Amino acid sequence: SEQQHVGKITCKIHSVNILEPHFGLPPSEMRRLNREEREKSQKLVDAGGRKVKEYLTTVTSWQMMLWHTTEEFFKNSDPSTVPELDGMEPILLVLKRHESSSSNLL
Repeated sequence: SEQQHVGKITCKIHSVNILEPHFGLPPSEMRRLNREEREKSQKLVDAGGRKVKEYLTTVTSWQMMLWHTTEEFFKNSDPSTVPELDGMEPILLVLKRHESSSSNLL
């Protein structure tokens, strides 16, 4: 049988659209809280992290874009320069979730 290549795709997550709504505070306030009230900060991070994980693991359509410009990603159409799908470097930026019924995904 023919061996199939399986790669990993790593993504960056858009902070304002996806992360901040689940934590309830902007990053600067979270950093201040972490310095001044570490226990309260940790509780917010734990709760926000659970909400983000639930949000991201829902089967749905996502709006994404290449993390690099097209020129950076393809580097003049030289196939040897296209990034490996190794999960080490992000190649996509997750922007937002499309709120539609799951039946549209099939």
